[in-house]
Amino acid sequence: MTEISSSDRDAGRDPKRLPPEAKPQRGPEHEKLAVFLGDWRGKGTGGAGSDMTTVETYDWVDGKFFLETHFDQKVGEASHIGVGTIGYDPDTRAYRLHMVDNLGYHRDYAVRDDGNGVWRFLGERERAALTFKGDEMNVRWEHRPDGGEWAPLCEFNSVNARKRAVH
Repeated sequence: MTEISSSDRDAGRDPKRLPPEAKPQRGPEHEKLAVFLGDWRGKGTGGAGSDMTTVETYDWVDGKFFLETHFDQKVGEASHIGVGTIGYDPDTRAYRLHMVDNLGYHRDYAVRDDGNGVWRFLGERERAALTFKGDEMNVRWEHRPDGGEWAPLCEFNSVNARKRAVH
């Protein structure tokens, strides 16, 4: 059996003793994430004006503190597939999104609820505005391909098939 050395136990930690960790409490900020829940199917326009289709799912992770998301997009003949988690941190009073994809990218975004059904994903190189109206969602992504000015990346409209099936 491999033992954990004292240097392994202390790696990446401040050597000071930590206070006991409080059990997270679910609050109204977590419940706001429910707007994302569903099986979203959409069409739109991707890079260089290519037609695109998208399937995105958002579901609670057991405990309902975080959402997990899976996306599968076709832009022209190209495939873009990935997974992510969205959650609320009560210590920083902020929402965060972490995504990884089949192209090798891993992105972290600040997530902001602007009210009136508008949410924003704000990253260093990419940003998005998501607008929810009932069982419909418009998504517009921009990016900074050369690290400079923002440019359109894609835009699509989706319908929540899960909500439509309930009606």
